[in-house]
Amino acid sequence: MKIENESKSYDKCILKNISLEIDKGIYRVEGENGSGKSTLLQLLAGLETFDSGLKNCVSKDVLYLDTNQLGGIPFTIEENLQLLCDSFQIHLSFEDKEQINTFFDNKIGDNYMTASTGTKFKLGLSLIFAKNWDYIFIDETLSTVDARSIDMIANRLISMKESSTIIYVSHNLLHQELISKSQRILIEEGRVYEISNK
Repeated sequence: MKIENESKSYDKCILKNISLEIDKGIYRVEGENGSGKSTLLQLLAGLETFDSGLKNCVSKDVLYLDTNQLGGIPFTIEENLQLLCDSFQIHLSFEDKEQINTFFDNKIGDNYMTASTGTKFKLGLSLIFAKNWDYIFIDETLSTVDARSIDMIANRLISMKESSTIIYVSHNLLHQELISKSQRILIEEGRVYEISNK
């Protein structure tokens, strides 16, 4: 993925002349509130268009997660998951289903509508286990679930880092192994200043 001297404005300029070359691996985006972290993820995922008209259509195998819940049908968690898998044309293997059930603390048969907020956010995050995505973008979704769930997600992401590009924003992530395996993309005042291993 390569971006050269691209900008993004709404009422004002959010990102200025950014240039990025991102290979496979894990990247964490850091910056102050309002610095453009979420906008950058949306642009890289192809959900927004740069001012130049460029739309970064990286791949059909893209998973983008933010703080919007993906479920909502008054069925079980498993049935909601199946609907999501159908939309992505994913066929879950027996092993996938077992891992996802463990991720949900063996409560995948519970009603989605009466589940806790954290469990509802797990629905989208469970798609991380459903296939080997080319690109995964996670915008603060890791802040919505418990430490055990983060540990499972982190281990999965680390196992994918040689074959996938994973970019995440999380203001309170304390999983040190995931942080240590991530390169940092620093945004300050609308500019991307570095990609480093700090």
